[in-house]
Amino acid sequence: MAHVADSKKQEVKELADLIKKYSVVGIVDITNFPAAQMQSIRKIIRQRAEFIVSKKRLMKLAIEKAKETKAGVEQLEKFLSGMPAFIFSNEDIFKLAKFLEKNKSNAPAKAGQKAPEDITVNKGATSFMPGPIIAEMSALKIKAGVEGGKIAIKEDCKVAKKGDVITKQLASMLSRLGIEPMKIGLNLLAVYDNGIIYESNVLAFNEEEFKNKLNTGISEAFNLSVDISYTTKDNVSFFLSKAQNQSNALKQEAKIE
Repeated sequence: MAHVADSKKQEVKELADLIKKYSVVGIVDITNFPAAQMQSIRKIIRQRAEFIVSKKRLMKLAIEKAKETKAGVEQLEKFLSGMPAFIFSNEDIFKLAKFLEKNKSNAPAKAGQKAPEDITVNKGATSFMPGPIIAEMSALKIKAGVEGGKIAIKEDCKVAKKGDVITKQLASMLSRLGIEPMKIGLNLLAVYDNGIIYESNVLAFNEEEFKNKLNTGISEAFNLSVDISYTTKDNVSFFLSKAQNQSNALKQEAKIE
């Protein structure tokens, strides 16, 4: 801890104590996070977690100090990029990730940002009078024409794919059309929980997709067990019913009363 001022040493100690105190330690990225929304997000998060902004160097020192009693927590150091901050909680990590995602708000796109998802301009009327904007739309491959004295977009148009860098022209057009494709909120980079590091791609858990896959798996497993005549407590009623139907059919064929 050489060459660190006493106030910084105290801050490192407090951060290390929080790392030791909570079961879940997360790193969030607050790059380009508007200052006006910082207080609002703090209030929202307060019910679920503690949100602490600090300097990278102090965060790293705190992690190094806490690893003595929190095995594996040092793996969080590689996620200290951009403008990182700590989030501490005892919440289930997937519930926490879902909570943070749910509390993000829409924002206009700026030139140079990457599209978080595919961006589509939908078919329909606009409030614009005929003019140069038609040529501007055409340059972005948006098909437009005049209907009822106003410009109308003729068909849905995907203007950017997920990960594409948004140009100045596209950012301006999206803003004029009232499309806000960006999300303002805390981007969870990674979470430490009981010795395991969960990265953002794992935490982005889609419940509906999981349920659909689970139901598909159950259905396919049931069909397979029937096909190979493998009896289980879940399919035995099906086999009994099938045997009963076959027995009745055989009786009728043999004219047995």
